[in-house]
Amino acid sequence: MDKFSIIPKLVAAIFVVGLISGCASTTRVDQLSARVDEVSAKADSAMAKAEEALAAAQSADAKATQAGSDASAAMAAAEEAKRMAADADAKADRMFQKSMMK
Repeated sequence: MDKFSIIPKLVAAIFVVGLISGCASTTRVDQLSARVDEVSAKADSAMAKAEEALAAAQSADAKATQAGSDASAAMAAAEEAKRMAADADAKADRMFQKSMMK
């Protein structure tokens, strides 16, 4: 008796025993298929929500970047106004000094 011919027979016997015991019943396969479909639907829903959250985060990032740019521009304008006020004060001081000398 060849041991290589026994192995396929043992595999076939184990498969038959598995079928008989109901391990591969169609009901269980249908249940598993339904569960896979349910999990797939939930995963699709989660992916859609994640994409929405990503879009919202990108929008918020763009708004924050714009707000930063606006704040920077406002700061530059304030610095320029401060410089102009200092120049005007110096000019007024010079004019006052000239008027006092006359």
